[in-house]
Amino acid sequence: MRNKEKELSLSSSIGYSFMLTIMIILTFVIFAVLSLSTSLRDYDYSRRAAEKTTAYYEANSKAYNILKQIDEKLKAGASLEDSLKEVSKLPQVIVEREKEELAVVSYKVEITKHQELQILLEITAGESGTADYRILNWKEASSEVWEENATLPVIGTE
Repeated sequence: MRNKEKELSLSSSIGYSFMLTIMIILTFVIFAVLSLSTSLRDYDYSRRAAEKTTAYYEANSKAYNILKQIDEKLKAGASLEDSLKEVSKLPQVIVEREKEELAVVSYKVEITKHQELQILLEITAGESGTADYRILNWKEASSEVWEENATLPVIGTE
């Protein structure tokens, strides 16, 4: 009987070490898969953030180029009227006249298909009769209209 106990204890110790090795390997594999999954998710998030930042700065650069064109037109004009006529010829620019010595200029630059950069300028007659401007609004906004009564699809309500 003692020989059988020795055989069982000998074979079971080899089995336990083998099972322990398999459990350690499985643990390492699980941690490796979880690490890879987290890394891929972080990479995807970083890539999307970089694309959004790049798109914003490209739109910001375009908006500054339009502002530069407006500034050149305002400096070249002899009066506020002449300057506003030249500015209104620029594409994407909307000129609204509020008073004789005051006008509002607005334009939009697309960032993505869902967002845009909105710029609003106030143009006034300067001291020497030329036009001066002041930036009233320079913001990122949604280009889509939010619908308040929109519903989400629910299973079984199709």
